[in-house]
Amino acid sequence: MAYKFVFLQITLIICISCGRSPENEVKSSTINFARAFYSLNFQEAKKYCISGTSPEFDYYVSNITQESIDALKKAGEVQVEILDININNESLSARVKCRVTNCLKINPIEGASIVEKQSEKIYNLKKSGKDWLIDLH
Repeated sequence: MAYKFVFLQITLIICISCGRSPENEVKSSTINFARAFYSLNFQEAKKYCISGTSPEFDYYVSNITQESIDALKKAGEVQVEILDININNESLSARVKCRVTNCLKINPIEGASIVEKQSEKIYNLKKSGKDWLIDLH
C-alpha cells in the first residue's frame, strides 16, 4: 500500500513538472495570443504581450472594417498550429513559427482586408517573471 502511495506521488510530480516546461509555456502563450488576436479579441490578446504593445494594436484596430469582421466570421474559427519552437535559455527569449487558419490580412495601402485560409506567422517571445510573452516590437 505504501508503495502505491509513493508511486502516485512521484507520478504526480513528474506530470506537474512536464506540464510547466518552457516549451509548453511558449506554445501555450503563442496559441492563446494568436487565437485571440486573429479572432479580433484584442483585450484578451494583450494579456499575452509584453507591456507597451498598444501602438501595434491601435494600428491594427484602426484598419479593420465591418466588411472585414463579417468576412472573418463567415470564414470560421481561427486555428493555430505550432510548426517550430526555438528557445534561447541564455537570453530568455523564444522564436515560434506557427500556421494560422482563417486570419485577417490587412492591407492599409489598398484599403482592403482579406481572410487568409492559412498563413505562417513568426512570433518572438520574452520571459517576463514566470510568463512567456509576445514581443510585437
